[in-house]
Amino acid sequence: MDHGATPPSTIVARNVATTGAPLRNAVAAGVLSFGTHHGGDVEAAMRFLDRGLDLIEEGYSLQRAADEIVDECFRTGDRPPGFGHRLHTRDPRATRLMQLAIELELDGDHIRLMQVIERMLTSKRGPKGEPMPMNVDGAIGAVCGDLGLDYEFGNALFIISRVPGLIAHAHEERVRQAPMRQINPLDHTYDGPSERRLPETRK
Repeated sequence: MDHGATPPSTIVARNVATTGAPLRNAVAAGVLSFGTHHGGDVEAAMRFLDRGLDLIEEGYSLQRAADEIVDECFRTGDRPPGFGHRLHTRDPRATRLMQLAIELELDGDHIRLMQVIERMLTSKRGPKGEPMPMNVDGAIGAVCGDLGLDYEFGNALFIISRVPGLIAHAHEERVRQAPMRQINPLDHTYDGPSERRLPETRK
């Protein structure tokens, strides 16, 4: 839902909000900033997995198909879509989403292929030496693939999940900050409520 003030979409929404534009305009500007490198990885992961499943239809084993599509990425110096994260060494959202998919018996071909690739990449590093855990975009891509959704719906889910965060940032900018200020994406400190515990469930 939110990654603080550093994502491009958040900075865009805040910059538009600081002009005095209505909330809807600031949020729309944030949404318009999503692109291949910010918000496009779900679709890329879906296409990546489908490439592997095409190889399986041609007679490749699950493992061999995984090896092939990962090696294709490495040969071009790219990171496999749906893997790696700038903040997480293990993305807890991806872990939970895959657990839910299995609990709901949704673990079809896309999820199985994703799990094989994840096991392969636990000991490998990306083009810049970074760890490559499965990220939430990869998990969403695998689930969307097994649901039979079109590629663009993967990106739509990303947009839907980020809109509440954009609304909160744009609103905060409008009501708490001076107009037309210069925004430093790294100069933010959380000053909201402290951690709140959910009430215990009755047994």
